[in-house]
Amino acid sequence: MTTISDETNNSGGVIPVTGKADTVYFPLSYGQKSLLFLHQLEPESADYNIARAFRIHGLLDVNTLYKALNILTERYPILTAVFGENHGKPSMRYTGWHESIFQQIATTGWSQFAIQERLRVEAIRPFLLTQGVPVRCLLFSSNPEEHIFLFVLHHIVSDFHSLELLFRELWALYEGLSLGQALSSKKTSADYAAFTDWQNNLLQGADGDKLWEYWQNQLEGELPSLNFIRKESGSPDNSINCSFWLDEVLSASLKNLSRRNNTTLFQTVLAAYNILLFRYFEQNDCVVAVPFTSRNMRAYRNTIGYLVNTLPLRTYLSCSDTFLNVLEKVKEQAQGAFSHREYPFPLLVEKLQPERLGAKVSLFQAMFSWQKIRGKDGDFLTAMALNLEGVKLHSNSLVLETLDVGYKPAQLELTLEMGEVAGRLRANLISRSGLFDKANLESMLKHFSCLLKEICANPDKPISRLAMFPPEMRRIILEDWNATLQPFPVDTCIHQCFEVQATKTPNSPAILFNNQTISYKTLNQQANRIAQMLRQVGVKTESRVGVSLERTPLMVAALLGILKAGVAYVPLDPHYPADRLAFMIEDCGVEVLLGQPTCVIPSSVLVLELGNVLADVELEDIPPLTSKVSSQNLAYVLYTSGSTGVPKGVAITHRNAIALLDWASRIYDDLQLKGLLASTSLSFDLSVFELFLPLITGGTVVLVENALSLAEIEEATANTITLVNTVPSVLKELLRLGKLPESVRTVNLAGEPLSAALVQQLYSNNSIQKVYNLYGPTEDTTYSTFALIPADDSKKPPIGKPIANSCGYILDRNLEPVPPGVAGELYLGGEGLARGYINRPALTAERFIPNSFSQQAGSRLYRTGDLCRYRQDGTIEFLGRKDSQVKIRGFRIEPGEIEAVLAGYPAVRECAVIVANGNNGGKNLVAWVAPNAEKTVQAEELRKYLAQILPDYMIPGAFGIISALPRTPGGKLDRLRLSSNLPESVAENKVPNAPITPTEMAIAQYWAEILGLKEVGINDNFFEQGGHSLLATQLIAHLREHYHMEIPLRSIFDHPTISSLAIYLDLLGANSIVEADFELLLAQLEQMPDEEVQKRLAEYEV
Repeated sequence: MTTISDETNNSGGVIPVTGKADTVYFPLSYGQKSLLFLHQLEPESADYNIARAFRIHGLLDVNTLYKALNILTERYPILTAVFGENHGKPSMRYTGWHESIFQQIATTGWSQFAIQERLRVEAIRPFLLTQGVPVRCLLFSSNPEEHIFLFVLHHIVSDFHSLELLFRELWALYEGLSLGQALSSKKTSADYAAFTDWQNNLLQGADGDKLWEYWQNQLEGELPSLNFIRKESGSPDNSINCSFWLDEVLSASLKNLSRRNNTTLFQTVLAAYNILLFRYFEQNDCVVAVPFTSRNMRAYRNTIGYLVNTLPLRTYLSCSDTFLNVLEKVKEQAQGAFSHREYPFPLLVEKLQPERLGAKVSLFQAMFSWQKIRGKDGDFLTAMALNLEGVKLHSNSLVLETLDVGYKPAQLELTLEMGEVAGRLRANLISRSGLFDKANLESMLKHFSCLLKEICANPDKPISRLAMFPPEMRRIILEDWNATLQPFPVDTCIHQCFEVQATKTPNSPAILFNNQTISYKTLNQQANRIAQMLRQVGVKTESRVGVSLERTPLMVAALLGILKAGVAYVPLDPHYPADRLAFMIEDCGVEVLLGQPTCVIPSSVLVLELGNVLADVELEDIPPLTSKVSSQNLAYVLYTSGSTGVPKGVAITHRNAIALLDWASRIYDDLQLKGLLASTSLSFDLSVFELFLPLITGGTVVLVENALSLAEIEEATANTITLVNTVPSVLKELLRLGKLPESVRTVNLAGEPLSAALVQQLYSNNSIQKVYNLYGPTEDTTYSTFALIPADDSKKPPIGKPIANSCGYILDRNLEPVPPGVAGELYLGGEGLARGYINRPALTAERFIPNSFSQQAGSRLYRTGDLCRYRQDGTIEFLGRKDSQVKIRGFRIEPGEIEAVLAGYPAVRECAVIVANGNNGGKNLVAWVAPNAEKTVQAEELRKYLAQILPDYMIPGAFGIISALPRTPGGKLDRLRLSSNLPESVAENKVPNAPITPTEMAIAQYWAEILGLKEVGINDNFFEQGGHSLLATQLIAHLREHYHMEIPLRSIFDHPTISSLAIYLDLLGANSIVEADFELLLAQLEQMPDEEVQKRLAEYEV
């Protein structure tokens, strides 16, 4: 026995054997092989440690406890097993008692925190399975009557039923020895090796074929994957967890529901968990992993070892299913799985060959485990299994009390553990920290609790209608978070607001352009003259007037003149393709065109060239026209891209625009609006904010060709700008060029996802006082939500909350509100909502739907197609486009998520990820990257960077390096141009390159031999060609022998192609090339083109 009186961590290393070692090697079960493989893959991982602790109150005889442990290991020698290989096969041998198995640590004077931290450290300390025993027991002793006993085992020798058996037998031994009984070390149950033999015999016979046939049928077709939303921060390997008690009433209700439907409580709760996943991820095909015991043979019911088998239960759900329907499906699945539970999961994976996430397989991402141990010590043991603190067990002179060790590993993305203690149900929810934060995980548990209550109350209700949050939360979402009603001038038109301002400040600068200042009075007179001209040619209310003018003050005057004439303007950007402009003119019914047409136009369209008509306007006092136009009349039509390739015209009224402008005039003060940069094309809705907001509030429009032209205008003009309103990519470029004027105090960013890094970069400029993130589609008049981003906030910027007189609801596919933390589609409503689409009644009806949450007749909602979620305070977080999600190799992927990670690479200035059609008919991810100035970037370094953060299936297959990403006239990314100019490796159907370098050829030789292939290419994927974990182990063993160096097993998973593995091995060997290999390389280089020579030499840094 080892006694440690200080905080020294006796982690050991190779531990000397003090008992009798066994030289007999035993084969491993399928489950053990899998766990040994995972250990070799990640030897520093503690994911498969089972750590449980309890307090011991009373006078404990430590020597007796030591003797009891010694006898326990003699009875169950698997507890002293060391793992490795025997004749090339995974095996174990028993080594006998090790002194390191039991340590006593004196903790007199330690704080509670210090003890708890030491418990946690010991719980997560990895085992050295190939060198030491897979168990350790630590006794923390504060005084003779107060102890904490920590029991840590590796899963490879134990499951929770084994832990239950070991605990009971250990204390039976302790009590027997305390009474002076002579206790034998003879085995009391079948050895684990016998179970392994039985398992192998079963699987090699007809019964094994029947088991495989069942699971093959269950898992046929494409397997679903849960579409988790990854956080920008948080290691994917760390875990977070939260717990809660179901109250006695709910616990009793669930038991009654189970009894009434002739199901077990396990099946009832599992059905509810399936519904929770169905509602959270909107997937009808749901696979949940469930651990089953492999102890159906009486001989192995008390065997110590890893006799658990985690199997996938697949359930199909639909919105119309009731809970009782789902319960019946889950019951059938659970019973079927239980009857076929002896088929090992690792063998299932080997035969099915599912897609891999690095070294891990993707049969399931969610797990459900149930703990309910019977007997007088059942509550204590169940509590210990659940890591629940404070449940006591009286054992003669001692009182044992469960203790939470503070460690719950996340073996999957999401795990729900449940158990029953003292008649009440306890739930633990465990997740990888890269997927959830604590608040969202706690919300999920609350939603599950609410869902359980709703199920008990309404088991016949469709699952799509079951409430996941209480009525009060629903009221908060629908009412409090959308309480935006404010008075505004509902009967006023845009031009009328301008006229009021022109009367107030006639001589103030309205527009600044190329050092030319246009006063409010002059601009008003010019607008009046244009309105007069339009009236003279016969335009009527709601006629459409096309605007094809260069960006000068005349353009602004034309817009105001059109509005004063009571008609609507239609921007016709001269830089647009002629066919697109011709379509817009025809579709919108343009009657008059101001400016020079740049396309063929119908003869019915009257073209007015403004020319010199305004030259003498300042000499005359032209009164405004009397007009019958109302705020309900059309103000402008903007065309946006359509999913079919045909642009669609969005019809916006004066009232829509006034609602936006009135809100903005309350948010931004006179100093912010003193000089507002107008850089956006008229064809884009940001121009409405940039032009009209300053003109109705007394500010100045600083008119430029585009935002990047700030690099060319005079400094005096640039320094009049106080507010910049643009897209993040354009602002990022301005910062790179150092051309953001020092006079700018406020920055509005919209149109693209905003990164926290760009916000921090802006605030590092001392002149910037406020950074806003704004969101809104053209169909809701420019801006729908907004958020002022604090300078000290490093989290992903949200898009905020609805602006005044607007509303935003995040709904599921059944148009029901989702609770905070759950992704759904954003629907917008309120005063900014457009009439609809010009000449597209069916599309208007599809996208603009009745608002069932409003009492106002005719109220509508716009379906944005954007995925969002509420934060806990009602702030909205943008997640990506619903229609941009793609499925690649069975995984649902949001390209924007990859872009966000790629943008974090220091050498990347801007990037985009698109989806291209592959040669095999599937889809491929392609990343386009523009590096920072004076920086170069290689595809391989980007691939390695992404691999540290994202799973393998999210790594683009090709990278294109360009100087700048193409942009539309409005400054947004032109993805169509990217898709039409794919990197050569994607666009062409090339035969995979043959191995060339010595390393590539060595790998290819073993690769082809192991996989039984005649030839392989350097871009072939090991696992896509039939490789699996066992074959991966063989390949690495060959390579270790060939290169005489230690090669990590996980290298084949991190670098699954010959090309990437060869580069890795060259780096691992410090780029050392033996002389013979070097001569061979030189001979090959002589046959290569110069470009390939440089590439190969660069790989070796020669």
